[in-house]
Amino acid sequence: MSGEHGCGALFAILFLSGCFPSPADYAHRGCDATHACFDGRACVANLCADPSAGGTTPGTDAGCVTWRQARDGLSSPSHCASCSLVIDSAAQNTLTATITGSGASNDFAAAHVPPAQLFAANEGHLRGLFSHPDASRLGAPSTFLRISTSSGTLLDLTVSNNWELGAFTSAGVLQATPLNSTGGPRLDLTQPYLIDVSWRQGAFRTISVDGTPAFSDTLAPYSGSNAAPTDLLLGIIDYAGSETQGWTAKLASWQLCRTADGTF
Repeated sequence: MSGEHGCGALFAILFLSGCFPSPADYAHRGCDATHACFDGRACVANLCADPSAGGTTPGTDAGCVTWRQARDGLSSPSHCASCSLVIDSAAQNTLTATITGSGASNDFAAAHVPPAQLFAANEGHLRGLFSHPDASRLGAPSTFLRISTSSGTLLDLTVSNNWELGAFTSAGVLQATPLNSTGGPRLDLTQPYLIDVSWRQGAFRTISVDGTPAFSDTLAPYSGSNAAPTDLLLGIIDYAGSETQGWTAKLASWQLCRTADGTF
């Protein structure tokens, strides 16, 4: 277990049981009678409500959040023949995608954020938990989250063969040239990681893992395209590893905000 993430096996056990201690706890996390909220938050309609933001119902955050995985779910799931995809409605719509083995072509198991939950803005903020139970190296890099726009890919979040986080934005979306960030924090076996991404066209793209900056890009001024999301896809979006080696990704408690500096 990586020392830089410090919570070790205890945090992994808490994640698997659905309980996330502070500082990974946050408003609008899923909750129920056996999975309490922290830091004075109340469990309202199976989501942790932050009293400082109004207090009686989730979502009193100035309308920033347009989609929460626990509340709004996912749509149009699909997977290849040698893959599986489970969206567990009893566990705040946690998504588990599995590739049992990979061939020459890209295998996939993913689902979409409902289109009505997206927004028309050239900035945004996204946060959620990612984990995997696989010990060995991947046969090839793989993408586990993708935001698309009419102008191209706004964001691909990837893991390398050695489980290092990467991020890609195509040219002409946030700036004229592409952004390809590699060699990020290693997302080790089992431990859940809180990944936070914010962006604003022609200004910045920042990504952190468990509150520690992973990539921080200052962008060249740009306004030449529409960077509003047209699709948000979670799961295993593409993987072309060895014939025998697959992998499993688990994504939980993801949330999307229409402003880059909005809070969850």
